[in-house]
Amino acid sequence: MKRDEAGLAEASAKYGGKLTRLALSLLRDGGAAEECVSDALLSAWNSIPPHKPFGYLFAYLGRLVRCRAIDRAERDSALKRSAALVELTREIEEAIPSRDNVAAEAEARELAALINGWLSGIPKRKRDIFIRRYWFMDSVKEIAKLTGSGESGVKMTLARLREELRAFLNENGYNVQKG
Repeated sequence: MKRDEAGLAEASAKYGGKLTRLALSLLRDGGAAEECVSDALLSAWNSIPPHKPFGYLFAYLGRLVRCRAIDRAERDSALKRSAALVELTREIEEAIPSRDNVAAEAEARELAALINGWLSGIPKRKRDIFIRRYWFMDSVKEIAKLTGSGESGVKMTLARLREELRAFLNENGYNVQKG
């Protein structure tokens, strides 16, 4: 089966804005964000078999963009780490064991499934706040504006969710110590 270039244009038209916003939240540079999106679309074009429809295209593209944006941010700030990225890493590492502590890829998949299960079990509003912060890397201020909450309420919700996730993972066999 041949690839249809119209699919690439359609994906760009349908998801390009969201993907660019995702990259911008990590990079704060429009040109670099657009470059990450273009690279991700090309990578998807080259990696998705033409005979297999992809059920979660946005999630797949979002992951590609996010990885490229993080790589770009790390590369661009090798000498001076991005304060926002370091802050987010510190926040979430208290709740999730680092990849270095995960023995094998199968265990990493198990951990991801466990976290996804935990996320699906929390109320939608809390899940949205958590995902906005730790997937889209929105600031607390941006999340407060999007949810109509106060910044202190968002901070408290995030702290409680991190603690709930840490406890949940500990209950399920992952030894996650509080920072």
